Amino acid sequence: MVPPDLLALSFGFAMGFIGSVPLTGPIALLVFHRGLQGRYWRGIAVGLGGTTGELIYCTLAVAGVGALVKQFPLASAGLKTMSALILIAFGLYFLIAPPNADISEAEDIDHASETWPKDFGQGFMISAFNPILLLNWTAAVAIVYSMIPVELDLSARASFVLGAGLGVGSWFSLLIVILRHFKRRLPEGLVGWVQRTMGAIVLVAAALPIHDVLSGLS
Repeated sequence: MVPPDLLALSFGFAMGFIGSVPLTGPIALLVFHRGLQGRYWRGIAVGLGGTTGELIYCTLAVAGVGALVKQFPLASAGLKTMSALILIAFGLYFLIAPPNADISEAEDIDHASETWPKDFGQGFMISAFNPILLLNWTAAVAIVYSMIPVELDLSARASFVLGAGLGVGSWFSLLIVILRHFKRRLPEGLVGWVQRTMGAIVLVAAALPIHDVLSGLS
């Protein structure tokens, strides 16, 4: 029989990794944008900061705070509204902002050494002020609890949170590796088109929490 701690760690990693793949969240978009600019190390810093902030909500979800919040419709609606506003801001930014010029890898490393704390903090703050993550992790925890045949003790729950962090951080790092490999093959004009397309996708994604809030009020 698989030890509960290892089982929880594995499920946490899977949830964190798979849940981070869609490029519809603000951290994923920012990491993607840094990669398109050739700022790979800065993208990793943003991703690690975002992962750290997301772990706060994962911990709260494991502790049962998310399930408690879902019992209050107004609180849940407030979280979804804040998330929608964040997505709208990012979507408009990607639509309007011109793509920055590419930089060399040496310049990226030199600049990242100076701005790493700022980029890490930026990623952390964006995640910390995106409370929809609490509801997302609450749903993920409920799924995991229904799939694991044993009750998770405090140690196993801590392992789940650790696995989630490793999963989220691993995906953002892999995303940078993928962008670094394929970006050199992309025509220069395609980068701006990709950025604007991502902005449009994010604006569409922002409509989902707004729809949930309006449906709950009707």
